[in-house]
Amino acid sequence: MRTYDRGGRDAASEARTDAAVSAACELLCSKGIDGLTFDAVAERAQLSRRAVFNRFQTKAALIEAMFDRIATIGNAPNLAEPAKETNGHAAIAAFVRASFDLWNASPDLTRRLVALSRLDDGVARLLAEREGRRIRSIEALVAQLADLGVLRKDPAAATALLSTFVGFDACDKLRSQVGDAAARELVTDLLQIALLRD
Repeated sequence: MRTYDRGGRDAASEARTDAAVSAACELLCSKGIDGLTFDAVAERAQLSRRAVFNRFQTKAALIEAMFDRIATIGNAPNLAEPAKETNGHAAIAAFVRASFDLWNASPDLTRRLVALSRLDDGVARLLAEREGRRIRSIEALVAQLADLGVLRKDPAAATALLSTFVGFDACDKLRSQVGDAAARELVTDLLQIALLRD
């Protein structure tokens, strides 16, 4: 359950919430956690401090909204779709594509939030919740591959391999070294070779 008010009562209210979240994302990326204050968010979003506080009430709620923003822009629900594929190669390719799409949604913001999670237990909990959802999508994919009879590894090893190779850190590092298209192709090829029977 969200710890903040999404403001969905009307379009204007939702627009104010979106403006506050956008401002918070920009501030975290440009000024770090110390620059992320209700006053700074209100000023950047051109809202009153009270309007921002009424929606979020805590910095943790504002950070939760940033995680939600990444999930929305990156189409996080698409991570569940590959488990419906009936072809192992297509399923892995679709999962890699959905993962890269998620991580490409806002890589600077994601880097900041991941780094912040290493310093702040509350942010670490928020990240762990989202990572749990991603792992459940991976487990569903692995179960589908096993049901199709194409899985080469045991499910635990396959889950660990997928989780690592399509995690943010691996995708971000590969993307910075070889470019997005080449990174997607490389990860897809490696996972198909490692996980699928011939």
